[in-house]
Amino acid sequence: MSSYLTHLAWQYQTMKPEVKLLVVALAELADNKGNVETSLDELHSFTCMTSGILQTNLSHLVKDKNPVFINVSRGQNGTLSGKLHLDPNVERPAQQNQYMMADLHTLAREQEEQRQANKKKGPVRLNQAQRKQMQPLHIDPNQKQFHKNEIYTETMHDWANGLLHTGQVAMDDRYEVWEELVKEVHESGNQVFSHTNLVQRLKQKISNYHSKLERQKALDKKAEEDKHTPVATRRRPVRRSAISEFEEKAGRLLARFDEED
Repeated sequence: MSSYLTHLAWQYQTMKPEVKLLVVALAELADNKGNVETSLDELHSFTCMTSGILQTNLSHLVKDKNPVFINVSRGQNGTLSGKLHLDPNVERPAQQNQYMMADLHTLAREQEEQRQANKKKGPVRLNQAQRKQMQPLHIDPNQKQFHKNEIYTETMHDWANGLLHTGQVAMDDRYEVWEELVKEVHESGNQVFSHTNLVQRLKQKISNYHSKLERQKALDKKAEEDKHTPVATRRRPVRRSAISEFEEKAGRLLARFDEED
C-alpha cells in the first residue's frame, strides 16, 4: 500500500463517487511505484460494486489519463495487473479533453433517459433498509471523507479524542467508547464515511455511555442501601399460612355444593 498514492486518490475530483471509490481501492492495493495486481472479486470486497460496474469504471480510468490512469491487462484466473498513475503535476493531454467531453455527453444522455424512464414508472416506494442505504446526492466537497480502513482501534483520531473530552468521558473509558464506534463502522457495510456522520455516531456512543453510567450508579446505590439495612426490616413477600389456604379451598367447595342443591 502506498500512502502517497492513497493521499492523492482522496484528492481526486470526479463526477461519479463510485469512480473515486475505485481509485482509492486501487491506491490501497498499489505498491510505492503504482504497480497493482488484483481481481474483480478483491475490488468488490473493497467497493461492494458488481463486476459489471467495476469493468465500466475501469474502462473510464483507462481513458482518463490525467490525473488518474491505469493500464490494465487480464491474466489467468481473472487476475488484473497494471500500473496506477496518479500525479496531479502531470500535464493533461489534449486528447483527454475529447474523452472527458464524450463522457460528459454520455452521462447527460444516460441521466435524461433514466429520468424519462422514472416518469413512466411513477413514484417508487422504498423500504426502510433501502432508505438507510441511500447516500445524499449532493455532498459538500469541502467535507472530509474517511475510508473505513482509516478508522481502526489502534489509533484514535484527534477530533474523536476532543469530542470524548467535551462529552465528559473518563480517560480510562475513552478507548472503550472509540472501540465501539470502530466496530459499528466496520459492521455497517459502508466503505466511506463523512466526518459529520462519524461525529453523529460517536455522539450517540457518548450518550449511551452516560446512560450506562447512570444505571450503574442506581444499582450501586441500591446495593449500598441494602448493605446497611437490617435484615429484619427488609421487605419480604407475604406468605400465606396453610390454615388460610385450607379455609379458602373449603369455602369454595361448600359454595359449589350449595349451588348444586
